[in-house]
Amino acid sequence: MGAFLCFAVKDEELAAVYQRLLERGIVCYSEPQVVELPGFGTLRAVVFEDPDGQMIELMELAAADEIRRVRAASRVQRPQPA
Repeated sequence: MGAFLCFAVKDEELAAVYQRLLERGIVCYSEPQVVELPGFGTLRAVVFEDPDGQMIELMELAAADEIRRVRAASRVQRPQPA
C-alpha cells in the first residue's frame, strides 16, 4: 500500500480547493465531509488521488482560537516536544 498524505488548508478554503480539483478533472471520493476530531473540534475533509494513485486528504481545521477552546473544554493538551 502506498503513502497517505494529509494537508491542512486555512478556514473557508476547502470548498474553493475542492472546486478547483473538480475543474481540473481530479476525481474526489466524496464532497467535503464534516468530521469531529478529538482535541480539534469540527473540521471538514476531502480525499482524492493524485495522478500516481496516492491518496491525499485535504483537511480544513477550525481557527486556532476555536481549537484552543475545544481543548480547554475537553482538557486535551497539546503534545509536548520530545
